[in-house]
Amino acid sequence: ADETDFLVALTLSEYFGGINHHDYLQSYNVLAPPLQAVQQGYDNFASGYATTNDSSIVVGNVYDASDGEVEVGLSFTSNQAPMPANYEEQCTVWSMHYGLVQNPSRGSPFLIASAENVGPAYQSC
Repeated sequence: ADETDFLVALTLSEYFGGINHHDYLQSYNVLAPPLQAVQQGYDNFASGYATTNDSSIVVGNVYDASDGEVEVGLSFTSNQAPMPANYEEQCTVWSMHYGLVQNPSRGSPFLIASAENVGPAYQSC
């Protein structure tokens, strides 16, 4: 694995680790400002993940895109209290595509700039 793979793993570990350890500020700070705005602020982000635990995180392809982003394919399982934002599911297997950008400040090496569902993006488990 090269340095980019290592830095991607470090970034994703910080993001998912924050969610699993209920350190939502840690996870929120791994999001790029435009993605933070989509979350409608930290309080909304934290309350949305309050019952979430992510596991079985598998990183697929990692590659440098022409626009300077690092593109990452991944899948993971989330367990959470059913609510509209998670399609009323208690257990969901997600297939996602993340776009990462260099972090201009301290903290994680990258920031998550985009997160998109892939194909049949989620399945109940």
